[in-house]
Amino acid sequence: MKKKKLKSRIAAGNRRYFSIVMLIKTKLVSRTTKFTQYKTLIRPDVTYCGETLSNKSINLLDRVEGVILRRILGSVCENGNWQRRKNGELFVLYKECSISSCTSIQRLKVIGHVMRMSEERVPHKLYSYVPDGVRQLGSPKGRWRNAVRRDLRQLRIPVTLTEDRERWLVAVEQAKGSSMRLLC
Repeated sequence: MKKKKLKSRIAAGNRRYFSIVMLIKTKLVSRTTKFTQYKTLIRPDVTYCGETLSNKSINLLDRVEGVILRRILGSVCENGNWQRRKNGELFVLYKECSISSCTSIQRLKVIGHVMRMSEERVPHKLYSYVPDGVRQLGSPKGRWRNAVRRDLRQLRIPVTLTEDRERWLVAVEQAKGSSMRLLC
């Protein structure tokens, strides 16, 4: 995702947040309601086309998510001093995975579709395309295919499961459950 599109996604999430800020700041609304508002209104705006994001972009979205969760949860008073909550504490209270975990699950869903496509279809051709020629100086670019392979390796899911749709869906659902442990 280009930098301009990423900024527009973050701006869309901020607009949505500030449209419901009174709901989030009030103490009359429970945390679960605030989390539901975040999950259903703000997060989809920010993660639109999230399966195509690079690691750098995902890290930026994780920071944005941390800021919004800190706004929802507020600071904590320890020994008379107000301190902001740490990331680990945020996700323990939130009881959900981070945006980076959600995007990796989205990537797994997309790769399942792409791998089951016929070899004549454009998405399958693009996935299996190997560029020829000489690479530019510097470290190699992070490619979507490498991110998918890293997610599959991290979650210990074999690529061969993509051929059977039902087994793949079961594996992705298990990965969604285990992503709390492995990816968060």
